[in-house]
Amino acid sequence: MLCKYIANRRFAPKGVAQEERSAPSAQPGFCAKIMKIVLAGFMGCGKTTVGKKLARLTGYKFIDIDEKIVDDAGMGIVEIFERHGEAYFRKLEQNTIKSILDDENVVISVGGGAILNDETADLLKSSARVIFLDVDVRTVMLRTQGDTKRPLLQGPNKRQRVADLLKERHPVYRKNTTDIVDGRVTAAKVARKIIEILELNIIDNLDKSSKMR
Repeated sequence: MLCKYIANRRFAPKGVAQEERSAPSAQPGFCAKIMKIVLAGFMGCGKTTVGKKLARLTGYKFIDIDEKIVDDAGMGIVEIFERHGEAYFRKLEQNTIKSILDDENVVISVGGGAILNDETADLLKSSARVIFLDVDVRTVMLRTQGDTKRPLLQGPNKRQRVADLLKERHPVYRKNTTDIVDGRVTAAKVARKIIEILELNIIDNLDKSSKMR
């Protein structure tokens, strides 16, 4: 069971108003540790990189859902899309998420489309804090230069396609997550901000100058 948390805050990119809900009152057994953390957002927002840093800082296990799907299926994401289509992949994705939700002390990175499914989102929110790493078009373009593994980025007019998808998905990401963090900054800063929001204990204080960039 999740520990009761001190506050549920939404941290948006600079210039966007922050939303904050009142914190629950302290009760017997009250603690600030969150047992499951899910990182969600658009491709290139840094879910995997942030997740690994966050897991190392907290001592939690890290699971990348896309990597687990690839390992279990024995083929890459692009090949799954080409052979079976997106609907098949989304079902595979949902089943993979269900299979690991009993894990505790875990950081989970989900694909950019996973949280668009309300059923999947509700499943995640029922047992975890779901963090939306918010980015803009410029950040996505910089971070996905030369990427040939993401099916939705293949073909011409990449920038316009990214802009259209971000515009379409952004309100759904906001609706289907519990917290928002600015994902445009370094992975180290994002990880630290999540730790601050969730009031987690740091067990591995990495050297900022060499390891937290």
